[in-house]
Amino acid sequence: MNCNNTPALAACSGDHLEGVFLADVVGGKITHFYAIRNPDKLLALAAPRQISR
Repeated sequence: MNCNNTPALAACSGDHLEGVFLADVVGGKITHFYAIRNPDKLLALAAPRQISR
């Protein structure tokens, strides 16, 4: 998964999105690790989107 141009991992319980974990990678090493658990922010990430090009 990719979130905000950052490698990410989605944690789900059944069909419910519980959290998203992001990692900043610099020089092949993880420099920062972030967790998104705010239900309001997760709603925006869980919403299906159509991508047009």
